[in-house]
Amino acid sequence: MKYKYGPIKKQIYYIISLMLSISLLNDIASARTIMTTHIIKKAFSSVVDIEATREGITRSDKNFARYVASRTGVGVIIDPSGIIVTNAHVVNGASSVTVRLRDKRQMSAKLIKIYPKEDLAFLKIVSRKALPVVSIADSKKVDFGNDVFTIGHSKFLKGTVIHGRVINMPGKGFGRLSKEKTIQVFFDVNAYKGDSGSPVFDKDGKMIGLLYGGLQGDGRIGFVVPSNALRPYFRSLRS
Repeated sequence: MKYKYGPIKKQIYYIISLMLSISLLNDIASARTIMTTHIIKKAFSSVVDIEATREGITRSDKNFARYVASRTGVGVIIDPSGIIVTNAHVVNGASSVTVRLRDKRQMSAKLIKIYPKEDLAFLKIVSRKALPVVSIADSKKVDFGNDVFTIGHSKFLKGTVIHGRVINMPGKGFGRLSKEKTIQVFFDVNAYKGDSGSPVFDKDGKMIGLLYGGLQGDGRIGFVVPSNALRPYFRSLRS
């Protein structure tokens, strides 16, 4: 997870999220009922855990030593051919990438394209069995107060499902917030390191984007790359 913004913006986000929370408190129980177990399980099946390994040589005084470091993240299968999308900062610079599916299979993944500026990366796995594929929503239809959920894989909590509400949309916010190109979500609990690349779903189980970072000092406010932002890159890969 990457974090940005200091105390002033943090207060702005708190005010907006609290206003939404107060006005929508009575709807929480019914909204969560709408997100049935069936919808969550179906979305869950397309989510994968990612471990990116980096190897290199470090120098200490006159000595050289080899090091191995790993970073964990999340991805989601977006095509039956085995294409997975995640955050660029999860796999950038990795010498090898391992993917774990929900059926407990573990396999190597190939990095086929990376877009650091958009914080998007596309991986490819080869599977003899059919792969579950996520349904992608039109992120332009997402609006303030919409119920969403994300499926994460932090170093503290594995395979967690977290409920949240949309508190800002690209071009629809207030003042400087309207210039943000990401969807902002206020989650019920914190998102942690290792949750980068977690898909965010609407109440119908369709992916509206990828979680790539959060507000500095508060992991409950997450920043999401809209699903429509990855469509052009995905189309170019398929063609």
